[in-house]
Amino acid sequence: MEPYVQVAGASLVMRIEEPQPDQQLLRFKYRLHAGGVSGDAEVDEFRKSAWREVDIDTVRTIRQLAASGLLSPEGPKAIDLH
Repeated sequence: MEPYVQVAGASLVMRIEEPQPDQQLLRFKYRLHAGGVSGDAEVDEFRKSAWREVDIDTVRTIRQLAASGLLSPEGPKAIDLH
């Protein structure tokens, strides 16, 4: 399943891929729509930088959840997410 998010002028698809057994890859794919194209290189670079930071935070949170055991069939362990 691919979570899909659409915001003003852009959309995001996140996919979990498994290129090899026991190896997962999280892929983020952003797309600007006609109404969201700024044509301003500085604005576009700012947007890409913001997306990159959010992606990094998302991966960090997933790793913390996995380390806590929350994502395992055995159940969670205590962990501080802050």
